[in-house]
Amino acid sequence: MNPCKISIIGDFWDCQIYRNRLYLWYTDGKLTVVDWIQLVEFFIEDEYDRLAFTCAFLQGGLLYGDSLQVLFNDKEFKALLFTKFNRINSRELIIDEFILRAFALGEQDNPFRELQTDSEILNNKIYAATYKGILSATAHRKVTNSFKVSSKAPLVNDFVAFNIKAGRYAKIALSGGNEGLYEYRASSYYSSRFDWEDEEPGNMDDIDLRKISGRHSSFADYNFSSIYNSSLLGESFLSYHKWADQEDYIPGKKKLVFEEEISQQAIFGRSEANSLSWGTNEKLYYAADNVLEVVTFDSRDNASEMFSQKKLFDFQPWKGRIIKGGTSYFGTIVECENALVILTGNDNFFNIPGEITRWRVYPRSINYENHLHVIQNDRLEIYAFNDDYFKDQQEKDFGIMFQEKYFKFGRK
Repeated sequence: MNPCKISIIGDFWDCQIYRNRLYLWYTDGKLTVVDWIQLVEFFIEDEYDRLAFTCAFLQGGLLYGDSLQVLFNDKEFKALLFTKFNRINSRELIIDEFILRAFALGEQDNPFRELQTDSEILNNKIYAATYKGILSATAHRKVTNSFKVSSKAPLVNDFVAFNIKAGRYAKIALSGGNEGLYEYRASSYYSSRFDWEDEEPGNMDDIDLRKISGRHSSFADYNFSSIYNSSLLGESFLSYHKWADQEDYIPGKKKLVFEEEISQQAIFGRSEANSLSWGTNEKLYYAADNVLEVVTFDSRDNASEMFSQKKLFDFQPWKGRIIKGGTSYFGTIVECENALVILTGNDNFFNIPGEITRWRVYPRSINYENHLHVIQNDRLEIYAFNDDYFKDQQEKDFGIMFQEKYFKFGRK
């Protein structure tokens, strides 16, 4: 089943979606905040399509959970859902710039004063990576004027990151290229309840910023309490952390302890010069010579048993060199030189050919975990993948395994 898609025409630089609002940054520095519910409602011409639009674009997690599996095992019910999704798949859903204005809650200048290299939304704040450092601006404001994002964006710290990624416990991984991998604690609430042991404390003035590693960092993501650091110039690695034993707890606090850096070579058994690896939660991926390897990560096992190979997948040469990867519930996203490839499991894949400006997934969100946002030259395309609900989550080769306890905890 192909994904549903909404296209929004415009010259966009960045995008975020959070609590029913779509945030759109244009290349000219303008920021528009859109009422996402009203925009989706614009396309619902028949009430028979409401369930499909709701599950696809508004409440992506609605069909997850063991309680619904009895319905999915009913072939008639499953066929009915597929029919509903395929009906909206067949429609061309396009929002031009004139129509978009009808759903705009506000328009303003970019509060960061320059086009950010990356962004995240966490606890009603937009964090932006800029050449000045990390800035933050209050989002989801309920003010009546057009400034739905605070026009003041104070400097959080002066670390220059090229990629940022939010994780559990309000932590943000900061990839700074040759400066290495750092982590920022964005909430004093968690700072008072957890103690993190610094790997390389150094002489840092900001107590909420710590150095994870001095090795090159292109981008990073969280494997539960650990961080996978991906490098386009050096060897990638897993910064493996675990919770301290009960007898080592600080009274009133839990302690997350750094164990070791586990190299790409140790995890996958190889490390070619032009390879790239990345990871999210229980999945790790290694790409080299048009082959993608999938490895599962289980931090509860002993070191020798934490990693186990699941699958090898061949890539067609025309797609070019693999330059970035990411993972969400619905599948694994692989950015190649000539295409964006989405692997959705069982050897199924979906290609988005052409030049890509930026793409985003939202596995930490409450309602948009099935979304893939792709910015191209003249538009933003919002894809909704809807077939992951029907899969055996433990058997998936691609995509994060849905688990109720992780699904509910630490979400945006």
